[in-house]
Amino acid sequence: MKPQPRSGDHIQQRGNVWHYWRIIPPDCKRAYGKSVESRSLDTMNRTEAKRLAKMIDVEVDKRIREIRAATDPGAIAEQIAKRVRVSAAAHAFDPFRADPRINAHRYIGLEIEDAPLSDVARAAATKLAQQKVDEVFTRTAMAAKLGREIASLLDDLPPKQIEQCRVGILSLISYQTEGQAASATAGPVPAEQTAASTVPAVMPFSPPTYTLSQAWDRWVRDGQGKHSPGTVKLAKGHWKAFLLSSKMAVIDPNGEVMPMEMLVQVRRSHLVKWRDSLVDGGEYRPKSINQRIQLVSAILRAGWREAEMPSPDLSKLTVPEPDDSGRRSWTRDEIATALRALEPGSWSAWTYIFGLSSSTRLGEFVAAKVGWWNAKTGFIEVPASATKRKKPHAIPVLGCLREAFERYIAKRPHDGFMFDAPRPADPDVDISKVASQWFQRFSRRFNPKLPTFHELRDTWIEEARHCPTVKREIWEIISGHSAATVSDRYGGEKPHVLLNANQDVCKFLIEDPKIRAAMLPLVA
Repeated sequence: MKPQPRSGDHIQQRGNVWHYWRIIPPDCKRAYGKSVESRSLDTMNRTEAKRLAKMIDVEVDKRIREIRAATDPGAIAEQIAKRVRVSAAAHAFDPFRADPRINAHRYIGLEIEDAPLSDVARAAATKLAQQKVDEVFTRTAMAAKLGREIASLLDDLPPKQIEQCRVGILSLISYQTEGQAASATAGPVPAEQTAASTVPAVMPFSPPTYTLSQAWDRWVRDGQGKHSPGTVKLAKGHWKAFLLSSKMAVIDPNGEVMPMEMLVQVRRSHLVKWRDSLVDGGEYRPKSINQRIQLVSAILRAGWREAEMPSPDLSKLTVPEPDDSGRRSWTRDEIATALRALEPGSWSAWTYIFGLSSSTRLGEFVAAKVGWWNAKTGFIEVPASATKRKKPHAIPVLGCLREAFERYIAKRPHDGFMFDAPRPADPDVDISKVASQWFQRFSRRFNPKLPTFHELRDTWIEEARHCPTVKREIWEIISGHSAATVSDRYGGEKPHVLLNANQDVCKFLIEDPKIRAAMLPLVA
């Protein structure tokens, strides 16, 4: 029995000398001329033998590929099409060369005639080659037509403007070919160079041709799984506003914003001017302006990273935010006024009372499902996906409300929403937006100076801070601020500990006769 080579190395030892030994695949044996490639490596050192064997592997692999390509109709057709492409490129630069379109199909027949193929394979190769060559000529003709159309449009432009257009055109073409940008300064590739290499050159991103649209696409792609649809939609609006303000985009006939400049042209001054225009306009608060600046800066940085471009210094672009945001707690009288005005048993009554008694954001109530209620613990268990900070949250229900609440949800569809609050028709819009607007209209109807729903959180937190029996780490778990709730909605505490703590914090509701008298009839 012949000695077998070591697995994966294609080497075997005969006496003290190492040899190369490799079985040729059955489909290549006849053309290869032998069933085994075997030769002495003239060395007794195993490490040296492995190195020499790798060199022979490259040679044998190349021979096997050539043999298979010579009998593969698809590979033969592709080789013929490549040669025709080279001839077409050479003819474009030297019109005195023979036009490859003349007698192209006769050329295909001559090329395939000598190939070691069966009659069926020869017919298949001929058909494939004809299709591929026709595609080459069609593509060449369309490209030539496009070139003539572009040239006619550029007739009256000065050279400087033509160069700017050239950069944009090259960038658009590179964007259409999946980001493999051609260099804006590169000239045509000589036909000889094209013929010498059969491996297509993949050009890296070139900063002069990296578009603003590519920067946006990169930011969206990098944010998949991190950015909500609402955030992406918001960022897109801010991005378009920045481009229009900076005169880097135009509005097409369909009303869409179309970027016209390259990323390399963006400067810090563009963001500064945009920020100043927002401040001078007086329409937005500092926090809203900073949100716009931060989102647009993030999009630009994503593009600069991918294009491997140095980014301008974007620090200190935000505007100072006042220490006093204008938010405040609800007074006892304001709470009693709102409770008396709400409709008994309505979604608004329940969400207002729960927001006031747990410091929970409105979005969690609007998204809440009936199945999130845990009767054993007395909490509404909100998953991380439904919270602003993407952490699980447990909303405690006061003891005086629990019986009425269980009667309420018993009437709701088991697999449906807990509250029939209004929700946006557009899934990309924040789920709490419509409900928040409802509460704003509700407040203005009675007193324009009433605080907003979101300020119920401030009311509860203010009471929690001054509650002598509840420690900060406990009330931060209830409000959702604690880092301990990242993996455990109860923050490592027993549910009854949190329930009792919330009862103590909410004494301002339970023990105030005026508020209690207005609250309990709403949920009876």
